[in-house]
Amino acid sequence: MEHKGPEIRMVHKEVAQAVNSSLDLRLEKDSNQCPLGYYRLPEMESCDQWLACDDIEERIVVTHTNLGNGLGKSFSKATLDGVPVAFIRTREDKLTSEKIVNRVRLGFENLKMLQPHPRITQLIGYCLAGNTTVMITELGQYGDLRQFLLSSEYKEFTLLQRFDTALQVVEALEYVHESPGGSRINCDMNTVGQALAQFIVLSDFRVVLNDVDDLPAGDSKTNQKSQCVVGRSNINATADHSFEAPERRWPWPGKLPKQIDPAELRAVLKGKVEDYTGNIELKKGSQK
Repeated sequence: MEHKGPEIRMVHKEVAQAVNSSLDLRLEKDSNQCPLGYYRLPEMESCDQWLACDDIEERIVVTHTNLGNGLGKSFSKATLDGVPVAFIRTREDKLTSEKIVNRVRLGFENLKMLQPHPRITQLIGYCLAGNTTVMITELGQYGDLRQFLLSSEYKEFTLLQRFDTALQVVEALEYVHESPGGSRINCDMNTVGQALAQFIVLSDFRVVLNDVDDLPAGDSKTNQKSQCVVGRSNINATADHSFEAPERRWPWPGKLPKQIDPAELRAVLKGKVEDYTGNIELKKGSQK
């Protein structure tokens, strides 16, 4: 029987070199960030300033409209000088809802606050006009991470590449927990599937956190509870409570918010809280 040990070792070496090369390329792109207020797409050699309202109107061409609607945002595919990008705006049917309008605007402010970082969707431009928020960002060519893990492309990934995918998710969460705006907690991660859907996969298979609408402060080190703790984990029957971050775990197992003494609720949750209806209750003496 012919012995093929050397040939097998040679194949393994070539595969390892290819994998290491792809990881090196990822790390190189991660380190090549533009300064705050600038962006660079893969086709660009240098950074350019964020697009303003006039730039968006002149240079952005929407190619596929309303491909997906969230609670307050609509997503469309577009091109910037022929390069695919994401066109995100406040849903037109939600422009009269102050709560939704403010949520989308806050999501934009969060995204802007987190720039620039290799694990956060790159902001390319924005326009704020009345109740409408328009954002131009990188496009997740392979959809969200939940979709990507079921794709044929991911099935071809080596073990090391899969580990690197998980590592990028951890890096994103670590950055959010130590963000320029302080320690933040993502309130839209009630289950593993929902958590994966917060990330998108770019054309070069890099993973970035894309949905940052709901990022209130929260810090387990100081026992600061996240404001998303109220009215969600208890009432949302689909939530996987074992998956929740410590900062957002409900302090009163078996009880709904309306069953807790308001003074105790404020004391434990540090002031401003959301009640079980989702309405904002302000600490006495505070201003909107």
